[in-house]
Amino acid sequence: MASAAKHDGLQHPLVVLLAGLGTSGKHEGNVARDLDAFLRRYLKVDPPTPTNHGLPLKILKGAHAGVHMIPTAFLLPHILLSFLWTHFRPIFEDRLLGAPGALVQFWSQMDTRDPRLQTSKHMFRSKDYSKTVVPLMLHGDGVPCTNHGSVDVISFES
Repeated sequence: MASAAKHDGLQHPLVVLLAGLGTSGKHEGNVARDLDAFLRRYLKVDPPTPTNHGLPLKILKGAHAGVHMIPTAFLLPHILLSFLWTHFRPIFEDRLLGAPGALVQFWSQMDTRDPRLQTSKHMFRSKDYSKTVVPLMLHGDGVPCTNHGSVDVISFES
């Protein structure tokens, strides 16, 4: 994605750096290694380890038509949040908790019987849940990627 953004004219230094990983994509097998080395230098701590899963990719035409399982690395939200809490607490508090008291205020306005919360109702057993449970929303969408197609993206926010 960074390579496509750079190709489209975005010249932010981090985008240029990310686009250059794996010798600018010529050596795809080295991208993960290069990214890991960059993150270790940039963050000055070991970055969290992604989880690998196979995702189905449907190819509609041509010799490879059909559904293929593509190995894909995910950085699961709870792993990222634990990493931020442990190593970058001010960023965690600013980006996820908001202003002091915002978490308690959020939960005071939520009906614990809301159907969207029923799969997580065990969290309400804790007396301090309104001070310790960070609400997350997941969102998935296809987003344009250069002029040639789109990429499915799953994001989360608090």
